[in-house]
Amino acid sequence: MNPTVVAGLDHTPESRAAALWAADEAARRDLPLRLVHVREIAPYTLNSLSGTGELAHGPEHLLKRVADELKAVHPGLTVITDVVPGLPEAALARSAGDAGLLVLGSRALGPVTGYLVGSIALAVVARARRPVVLVRAPGHDGARHDDGDVVLGVDITHPCDDLFAFAFEAAALRGTILRVIHGYDLPSVESFAMVPDPDRYTAVATARGRALGDALRPWQHRYPEVKVTEDIVVGGAARHLTEAATTAALLVVGRRRPRTPLGPRIGSVTHTVLHHGLAPVAVVPHD
Repeated sequence: MNPTVVAGLDHTPESRAAALWAADEAARRDLPLRLVHVREIAPYTLNSLSGTGELAHGPEHLLKRVADELKAVHPGLTVITDVVPGLPEAALARSAGDAGLLVLGSRALGPVTGYLVGSIALAVVARARRPVVLVRAPGHDGARHDDGDVVLGVDITHPCDDLFAFAFEAAALRGTILRVIHGYDLPSVESFAMVPDPDRYTAVATARGRALGDALRPWQHRYPEVKVTEDIVVGGAARHLTEAATTAALLVVGRRRPRTPLGPRIGSVTHTVLHHGLAPVAVVPHD
């Protein structure tokens, strides 16, 4: 595999924002950028990336124009353009498999409608074997916070080297703080007790904090330049991560690869932050 940063490009403002974010990331990582447009081969579909307007002149025109714009911003950047045939979710997932990172545009359309065009971006996230970043267009619900922290959501019952590696590298490349958030709930019987036991919450938080520190320690030795803050919070992690994303430069969450024949899935926490997090969201698949 030749490492590249790949961005899916169509006519939407969200995909333009993704291309710009991907160019910044490629320059930061000293990697080539590959702009990919999917030419839909299936007729009678509502979820085509072909679009209208500029793409009526051919996707090559759009790809060249955006590539020229990005090279003007990053003069040393190598930009490759490609038109690939196929169904968008499958073609983009394949592109992610050939890359180090795939970047797609997203827009919040509520919990049912999904992202990008229909549910394409969510389908790609669920299928991809490599990290996928979803980026919103700048505006009231997608402002860029390039100077913010990198925020990492961690389930310490299933710590993952791939997830830690991505988050620490992202923080190191940006020279920013890595804020690690772990949320927990007490067992339901204890949570609904008439008189909650504060000592129990303290004991659980202390144990969780110790486990999180143990999981982070090897990575802090590997990335001594990265300052790490640890937040052990009560309640579901999704709400805390979504709040943190309002000022974050990047939100990093994981997705466990399925071990059953039930097909690709996105966990509930990851699904929630994809819909409601305002920062770019990196989804890192792991075993």
